[in-house]
Amino acid sequence: MALPRRVTPEPDVANSRVLVAAISHKWPQTDRTSSTPSAAFDLVGVARGDVKRIVLRIPGEPQFSDATLYDRGKTWGQFSAALALHSAKTRPQLRIYSDRGLVQVMTLALQPGEQRTFG
Repeated sequence: MALPRRVTPEPDVANSRVLVAAISHKWPQTDRTSSTPSAAFDLVGVARGDVKRIVLRIPGEPQFSDATLYDRGKTWGQFSAALALHSAKTRPQLRIYSDRGLVQVMTLALQPGEQRTFG
C-alpha cells in the first residue's frame, strides 16, 4: 500500500535561513468603500545565525513601508508581526539579508483561514 503524497511540501528546515509559521484570517468587511481591513495576518519566526536582518514588505499597502522585523544582535533570532491588510489577495514578503546583502525573498502566500510554515 502506497503512502499518500503530501499536497504542500514541508520546508527544508536543515537548509532554511528562516523558519516562519503564519496564519491568515478573513476580516469581515462591513463597507467596501471604507478603509476597514479585509484580512489579518499573523506570523512568528526564527532566524539562523547568519541572518543579519529581516525586512517585511507588503506590496500594495500604502500604510506599510519596509519594516525591519529582525536585526541580528538585538534578539535571539526570533521575530513576529501582526498585520491588518486591505486586500485578502496581498502577499507579504520577507526580505532576508546576510552580511553579503539580500540573499532571499520569501513570499508568504496564504488564503484567508489558512495556516502554514515557510522555510
